Amino acid sequence: MIQAVAIQQVQKKITDALERNVCQDPAEAAALLKEIYEDLQYFHQEGIDYKIVVDALDDSIYITDAVGRVLYVNPAHRRNTGIEPEEVLGRLTDEIEAQGNLFTGGATTSVIKEKKKVFRLATVTKLDPPQIGYAVGVPIFNENGDLHQVVVSSRPLISLRALQQDYDRFIKEVQAIDRERKQVQILKNSDISERLVGSSHSLLGVWKTIEMAAPTDATVLITGESGVGKEIVADEIYRLSRRNDKIFVKVNCSAIPANLLESELFGYEKGAFSGANTTGKTGLFETANGGTLLLDEIGEMPMDLQVKLLRAIQDKKITRV
Repeated sequence: MIQAVAIQQVQKKITDALERNVCQDPAEAAALLKEIYEDLQYFHQEGIDYKIVVDALDDSIYITDAVGRVLYVNPAHRRNTGIEPEEVLGRLTDEIEAQGNLFTGGATTSVIKEKKKVFRLATVTKLDPPQIGYAVGVPIFNENGDLHQVVVSSRPLISLRALQQDYDRFIKEVQAIDRERKQVQILKNSDISERLVGSSHSLLGVWKTIEMAAPTDATVLITGESGVGKEIVADEIYRLSRRNDKIFVKVNCSAIPANLLESELFGYEKGAFSGANTTGKTGLFETANGGTLLLDEIGEMPMDLQVKLLRAIQDKKITRV
């Protein structure tokens, strides 16, 4: 039960009791008081104490009534601004700003005038040097739609600089995840966008080799300098093969850390190592079973792993880590 619901229930029961004049029936009055007590007891035990929550926030919270008279400031407001609560409580925000020795600007006055959420800059003049922050003002309306209170949360701009650092770090992490995704591509049903194009004598020889290899189940080794189009050749072999309606897994072996590559290729059993998935993991060899597996940059793999890879290719069997 949230606070608002609990309060509404208690208010409704008290209103009903007054309308029915339950005081004339002591038994009914006692039963009603017991219900209200139980509601309040549950509310006290299970409800969220929003004041405790607001007091624990790092953002400054500044609450006024409909005319801007300050009702509450949280502890973070004092920490962030150096303004003691007694310097503002009970005072009109307009008067505080006009005085100019605590803060200027802010969102309270704008919310009272515009009756909507606003974003403003504020300057804490009590600090030396004065400190600029941003403030978000939110109007609270009563059941009649009239402005009841104004809640302003604010934070120094120096905190925004810290947020900017966090944002930059977040972007880098997202980019790293994106790079990891590009290490392995899983294509289905001939989902190949690039095609091998050309009619030179040397390329005709490549085409002939592709046409010979594609219909078979043979393992194909594609060599060549970086950038000559080895992956495009692999795409054409897959496209012309009998497995072109099955899965096609492309793995960039040089992009996956060496200590993770073996478990990525062959998978692992549950509890194989610290941090391993408790249910184990299917490797890329198993994922590509029945389809086609392209291992790019195998020359960059550790030599001991190349030996295991050769055994898997020759025996057509793999063993999970």
